[in-house]
Amino acid sequence: MVSAMTRPTVARVLQGAARADTILESSALTPGTQAQGKINLYGGTEAATIDNITLSLLTYYRHDGLIEPCVLGTHAVAQNIMLEPGATSTVLFSLPVPACTPLSLGDQRVYLRTVLHSTSRIHPGDMDLIHITPHPLMSRVFEGLEQLGFQTSTINCVASQTWWWSQPFMQVFTLLPGGRYQRSLQALELTFDLGVNGMDVWLKLMRNAPTSARRTPAPVDVHCRVSEADLKRRDWAGFLADLIERQGQEKNITKGTGKIPAANGNFLNC
Repeated sequence: MVSAMTRPTVARVLQGAARADTILESSALTPGTQAQGKINLYGGTEAATIDNITLSLLTYYRHDGLIEPCVLGTHAVAQNIMLEPGATSTVLFSLPVPACTPLSLGDQRVYLRTVLHSTSRIHPGDMDLIHITPHPLMSRVFEGLEQLGFQTSTINCVASQTWWWSQPFMQVFTLLPGGRYQRSLQALELTFDLGVNGMDVWLKLMRNAPTSARRTPAPVDVHCRVSEADLKRRDWAGFLADLIERQGQEKNITKGTGKIPAANGNFLNC
């Protein structure tokens, strides 16, 4: 935000400056892909030299009650551009969309910021709200859980609480159970970790306490990894049901069935 003291100075600097308008080929982007587009440059009333142009993907997450900004990635797309007064120029670009980019669901927002860098003048850049859609593997998981009766309740980007998570935040989907899981589960928390060779799916099962129990059972974390080859899988609901119901096996393990529990406690890997 420009303060009242500096606003007149900035206004004078911007007068006659070049400006930019960034346009994407597609209105919807997917994590782990490339975004294609162009930057239209418009010369002002004076000749301008733009040292370089950068594009950044920005989002935010919540941490300790505060909203923290996060730069997902910055990419240089052009440099040393001379614009004569009133002239126009177009720069084509291909921008990687990081695999960790959160989905535009709930109130989550992702922005594309264009910055024109120059040593002699401040140039107005461009800031655009963009729409991030689920990767096909994510869509299959959502569809499978919906077929099992789960419905999304809340979606939040929160600070990561685990040392092995590669980003400072994680997008958590909380789903409420229906159908066959309505009695056994209070809720299910879903998190994706998309990578180059596949995607990790983390499910936290918030269990209901049996009628005779004095306290609520501890949550059970379930993990699996899927790949592009799994897109051919037809029965995602059955696959996820089998994964969720392993929590019963975990309880048997802790009662001494002779099986060795997973090294990381509650985590079950498939």
